[in-house]
Amino acid sequence: YKTTLPPAEPPRHEDNFPYWTGLSRAIEQRICSLATAYLLTGEGKYAELGKAWALAVCAWPRWNDPDYSCTPSCLDTGHFCYAIAFAYDFLYDTLSEEQRQTMREALLAKGGQAVMDSAQSGWARTMSWPNGFAAVMGGMGIAGLATLGEDERAAGHVEYSRRRLWEFMSAQDRDGGYVEG
Repeated sequence: YKTTLPPAEPPRHEDNFPYWTGLSRAIEQRICSLATAYLLTGEGKYAELGKAWALAVCAWPRWNDPDYSCTPSCLDTGHFCYAIAFAYDFLYDTLSEEQRQTMREALLAKGGQAVMDSAQSGWARTMSWPNGFAAVMGGMGIAGLATLGEDERAAGHVEYSRRRLWEFMSAQDRDGGYVEG
């Protein structure tokens, strides 16, 4: 299972395997590394490549594998939220207003709203999948934080994420053992 780089939308598949989980994590690491390299060095080559990757992901029609049973958000959605929020923050001064708008819309619609939909009427209504729940709720929160003050939807995503993550963490053992320590 492969995709092109910078990342084009991955190919469809006929099995119910979560290919996008590993793929989204690798893309997240790449975008975050490029954005950090730009922030630390000021070298434009890192910003340009980071923007290319981030904007490529923003162009995808969804941030959730359409051929996997976990919808409308899953671990991949959380990873893409982290990656694009990171790029939005660290590369902000290199982004045009049009690029900022593209990233904001993707963060809040493909990221935050997809997680909200899962939380209100999908698999994330309960906390029965602890790691998945924490990853997507955290992703929604970070998407909201990155765009706070720039889009009216952001505050709602931050507040909902904060409340649900508080409920989640309050239900854990003191050592966090329920979520693998």
